[in-house]
Amino acid sequence: MLSGDDLSVGETLTVLVSAFDRVTKLPVSDAVCTVDFFAPPKDPEHNPADRTADHTFTATFDSGQNAYTIDVDTTGWAAGQWTYRGKLVSTKTGFEYGTFVLLA
Repeated sequence: MLSGDDLSVGETLTVLVSAFDRVTKLPVSDAVCTVDFFAPPKDPEHNPADRTADHTFTATFDSGQNAYTIDVDTTGWAAGQWTYRGKLVSTKTGFEYGTFVLLA
C-alpha cells in the first residue's frame, strides 16, 4: 500500500489503495477512499481507544495504476512507527491497516 523504503520526516509518502470486485475481477473505481494516519505510539488495529486519526486524506482513482493514490507530505510529523488505515466506501465498506517507520 505504501511506496518507498526508509522514509524520513519531511519527505513525500505515496499511498496506493486498491480493491477488486470478487465477481468481475475488475478494479473498484467508484468508491470514496480515505487514508487515516495514526501517530506513534498509537495502535488502532489492536486498541479501539487509539482509533482517532491524526491525519486524514482523500485519495483519487488512478486508472493507470488501478488504485486510489495520494502523495502525502510528512513535514512536521513525528519520527517513529506510524499506523495507517486505508478505507474504501462503495456499495460495501472495506479497510486495511498497516505500519511504516518515519526516520528523524
